[in-house]
Amino acid sequence: MNLFKSTAIYSASSILNRGVGFLLMPVFTYYLTPKDYGTLSLINTIIAFVSPLIILQAFGAISVEYYKSGNPKAFRSYLVSALLNPVISFVFFAIVFILFQKQISGWFDLDKPIWVLLIPVFVLLNLMPLISQTLFQVREKPIPYGIFSNSQTLINLGFSLLFVVALRMNYEGRLLGIALTGIIFTFIAFTLIKK
Repeated sequence: MNLFKSTAIYSASSILNRGVGFLLMPVFTYYLTPKDYGTLSLINTIIAFVSPLIILQAFGAISVEYYKSGNPKAFRSYLVSALLNPVISFVFFAIVFILFQKQISGWFDLDKPIWVLLIPVFVLLNLMPLISQTLFQVREKPIPYGIFSNSQTLINLGFSLLFVVALRMNYEGRLLGIALTGIIFTFIAFTLIKK
């Protein structure tokens, strides 16, 4: 596939993924109270802050190693060991969030401390899909990348609309949609990476 087509697919996927959040904003502001919308934004901000500390740019290291390693067997071995660091970091942050659950929820005025405990889980659920997307990119497979990425976005959108709009589950419906999408695509990504 030529460079122009590949760039177009990657760009279109990226625009769709970013644009869905923008398109959902009017829906969420209509169906969520200002407090719920603020809580959702706050949890998403904490997730964004903690993500680099847990994921540790594992997907970036994997992409570099893919080009450096000419041996598929050695690359597989590196891939497994590269996943170990984020898992160790996840365990550390999970313990911190468990120990300081009440303090963290108090600092951020979160009414349900359970969401504090789940923040490291939300981050970890992003890891395998990110690695799968990275592997599609380094292997120059823009069409599978686009299908995987856009499917993830559309399923996330569908769950969010179901839980927030149809079932009126407020901000928790949005978080549940993100979690279910993460679980589904972690399983899909794990299956693809294993192959």
